Amino acid sequence: MKRFTRILAVMLALVLVFGSIPAQAASSSTTVTTQSALNEALTNGKYTKITIKTSDKLTFKIGDAKYSKIDLYVKSAKATIENNAVFKSITVDDAATYTEKAVGNTIKVADKKLTLNVAKGAKVKTLTLAKKNATDSVNIEGEVITLKVSSKTNLSLVNNGTISKLYTYKGGELDISGTPSAKTKIYVKKTGAAIKSVTPVKLYVYKAADITLETGAEGTTVNGKEDGAVISLKNGSGKKVTITEADGSKTSVSVGKSVTVGGSASETTPAPTATPVPTAVPTATPTPEPTATPTPTPEVKKLTVSQKATNVITISGDSVKSDIEKEDIKITYKESGISVPYSISIDKISYADGTVTVSYFSDFTANRVYYVKIGNDESNFTAVSDTLADVARIVCTTSTVPVAEYTSLDFKYYDGNDIELT
Repeated sequence: MKRFTRILAVMLALVLVFGSIPAQAASSSTTVTTQSALNEALTNGKYTKITIKTSDKLTFKIGDAKYSKIDLYVKSAKATIENNAVFKSITVDDAATYTEKAVGNTIKVADKKLTLNVAKGAKVKTLTLAKKNATDSVNIEGEVITLKVSSKTNLSLVNNGTISKLYTYKGGELDISGTPSAKTKIYVKKTGAAIKSVTPVKLYVYKAADITLETGAEGTTVNGKEDGAVISLKNGSGKKVTITEADGSKTSVSVGKSVTVGGSASETTPAPTATPVPTAVPTATPTPEPTATPTPTPEVKKLTVSQKATNVITISGDSVKSDIEKEDIKITYKESGISVPYSISIDKISYADGTVTVSYFSDFTANRVYYVKIGNDESNFTAVSDTLADVARIVCTTSTVPVAEYTSLDFKYYDGNDIELT
């Protein structure tokens, strides 16, 4: 027994000694300079980050495959890249031309000057242009669900496919052409954006934008999303354009005309009226005017928020519009008096009869006060507690139970205010 104990003690000592020496971990990233090296890196299964980096003028082609654990980086100023595979993510830091042919990628561009093509049949989840003062050319033949211009960029965009939504955040110039399958929704989030289009688009301006429409842009709509948004529009298209401001007021811009609305801007400055020379006339007997019937002031519907489930809220009020987007809804809470953005992403959003229903991927923290803001309107709610003691009603949602068989029953739980706690 003592011998066994002594052997065990020695073994433990050896384990402690060797356990204290750090092992040399295998590298999970690699840099390749040739097509053959790229092929080997993609297929050996041990890399989670692959960087294509060369100063030579080469062409790299990535075949149809799925690399869900690999982040691909391109840092080759003279290279031409053709991609048919789906990666965890793709970042183009430097390239001459990048062509996307796969379905399902998320691509970030941090190149100073790049030509990027989305081929017919390809589908990009999110394409982000992130390089400040870049000059990029993007040609769409396939589909891009979301295109984000997150830095001040001069972008030449040819859209012969589909772009569901385009966001500009830091200004810059956006030149749009092509024959898309549907109008692109463009959200101008910050000031300093200059947009020129020869194809019809749907524009939503939050702060300010200079817009030039040319022949081919007939059918364009322009909307102010926040009070005071300054919209300057030059209408060189073949039809009049209507600007709808956040308060619902409309301005019609005729062909060949230029206007500025919003803020303290006005379309024209009227000339001063000359003071008339008085003419002596007989004093007329005044006719009493009938008392005008006062025009009722429309009721203002303030923003209201209600919780419908532990991760679902409904919002209603005048600031809730039918074209509301996820990005329009801002939620914060306070910690030690400091406002903190609610970082959980929205899962689904739906609008009906002046009310938007918003579902989040995670539950709201019980008993915390959340502040909801849309445009300039704000409201708040206190998240419900979801302990067993809060359950007031249980509903069985299993509708069919076979005879003589074991069946799992599903239930939903509600509190006293009929808020689902399941």
